[in-house]
Amino acid sequence: MASSSKMKVVLLASEWGSKRGGLSTFNRELAIQLAKYPDVQVSVFLPRCDQEEKDSAQKNNVTLVQARKMPGYDEIDWLCSPPDDLPIDFVIGHGVVLGRQAQLIRRSRPCKWIQFVHTDPEELGMFKGYSGAIAKGEKKHRDEVDLCEVADSVVAVGPKLTEAFRSYLTFCKKDVFVFTPGIFSEFSSVVQSKQDGGKCRVLAFGRGDAEDFALKGYDIAARAVAKLNDAHLIFVGAPDKKQDEVAVRFQEECKIPKERLRVRSFIEIREELKKQFSEVDLAIMPSRTEGFGLVALEAMSAGLPVLVGANSGFGEALEKVPFGSQCVIRSEEAEVWAEKIKEVWTKGRELRLHETEAVRDNYAKCYNWGQQCRDLVEKMKTIPNGDSSIQETEPTVHTTVRTKGVSASLKRKKSSQGGLSASKKKKAVSGDSSIRRPRRRGSKTVRTKGASVPKPKKSSSRGVFVSKKKKASSGGGSSTGEHRSSSEALTVKTGCPSEEELEDLSRIIGPDWKNLGSQLGFFRGEIDAFELENKKLREMAYNMLMDWKQKEGSSGTYRVLDDALRHKSVGRKDLAEKICYP
Repeated sequence: MASSSKMKVVLLASEWGSKRGGLSTFNRELAIQLAKYPDVQVSVFLPRCDQEEKDSAQKNNVTLVQARKMPGYDEIDWLCSPPDDLPIDFVIGHGVVLGRQAQLIRRSRPCKWIQFVHTDPEELGMFKGYSGAIAKGEKKHRDEVDLCEVADSVVAVGPKLTEAFRSYLTFCKKDVFVFTPGIFSEFSSVVQSKQDGGKCRVLAFGRGDAEDFALKGYDIAARAVAKLNDAHLIFVGAPDKKQDEVAVRFQEECKIPKERLRVRSFIEIREELKKQFSEVDLAIMPSRTEGFGLVALEAMSAGLPVLVGANSGFGEALEKVPFGSQCVIRSEEAEVWAEKIKEVWTKGRELRLHETEAVRDNYAKCYNWGQQCRDLVEKMKTIPNGDSSIQETEPTVHTTVRTKGVSASLKRKKSSQGGLSASKKKKAVSGDSSIRRPRRRGSKTVRTKGASVPKPKKSSSRGVFVSKKKKASSGGGSSTGEHRSSSEALTVKTGCPSEEELEDLSRIIGPDWKNLGSQLGFFRGEIDAFELENKKLREMAYNMLMDWKQKEGSSGTYRVLDDALRHKSVGRKDLAEKICYP
């Protein structure tokens, strides 16, 4: 689709990384996921960013736009004045800090304003550890409600905040759209040890500012661990150079022995967080209240067992998931938390990891980023807007094919839910009989040149998924880790690779098929299923490629396959040139 026909969405942000916590993490993931939608052009407007961050964002088809310095104003308020050449159809704000600027942008630009809410300030004020916290929470609550009242649309993160703000906004009859974050795929590669050690290592992770100590339930965590002789608490979240102070507070207030306590500073680098998740046995989030609780979701995304407080958005979401309620604790008593920690620990590592994987897969079936973003974009399209540039137009041939109002490139069903789309395999009538072709559950087959090829079921409005892999389109940038020359870009084949070509590829790609599958949009659970259900590498690769071809249809082009093969994680430029070029 041409750039002029896309919705121009600008997200207001304080940073591209996660130094400031969960809101930044959510905002970055939201931008990345929205950018996968073919009708959306995404920019993030922020006070400062460096070239490395710009390059990182661009790989995900997101453009970072740095604000112009405004002397006399706080950095965050530089966002009130976006550049004149930044196109905006929708501006997305977050809370008071990143929402107040949106109202000024809307006054100066013909755009719509989507306001996200991440916290309930009034409830938070009840647990903050400083004088005047309740009064401050009340004032911030009024500001949040006032902003939501004048915004064009309101989105609440998770079921807990959705229920609260629907009540707060009843007076103005403002609807609240619920957006429940899905599994963070970046953590799915974390490898958990299959063997137990002699100690139960319990992780409590989050910002450990003094005012939030009780709110986050860190005292509950320390007292619970102190009651278990073989348990150690690893607290990650102390303010910089405040580790000693935090450790003393844990020891004096919670009576946890120093030999069973580790205090570390807040982790800003995502790769370091992955290491942390692989070091411990389980993560706990005993918050007395929590708007959602992304830290626990991140831990579960890494395959780590989690225990979370019931008064949180994540806790409420888990209770709607099969077997998820076993992870939710309805108590602030340290004894109850200690008993649950012991229960998880005594199951043995292999069993508890297996149970965690089942809960994670079930969660992914209920909530996933692709589905949530698709629904949000459809919601945005219903907001009246006089600018004809954001109306749906017929896309170009090289991008998508429009069928009954649904983009064909989005007709990948349930892959974000970790479901197994190729769990039943069928031997091909022609070719190598040792290689089996996939067959979808409930699908019909049609006979084509002697082979049984599944006929995809019609995609329902709720069966649409934005693929993990960025679709190549005219004018779009490459997501590969290797630069492609202009001559190569012009000579890549048009159309889609044939079954014969994909079969040839499956014979020669070897163990690199796994990384290729990841770049083509398959989740780790799906890749594991191909490996378990087939004996030979070529069978694994073949069934994965056939499943990709069937799911993507006309969007499974040579260009997409070329990008995937050239990606730095695959590194098979030789095969890209063999298959994707004349």
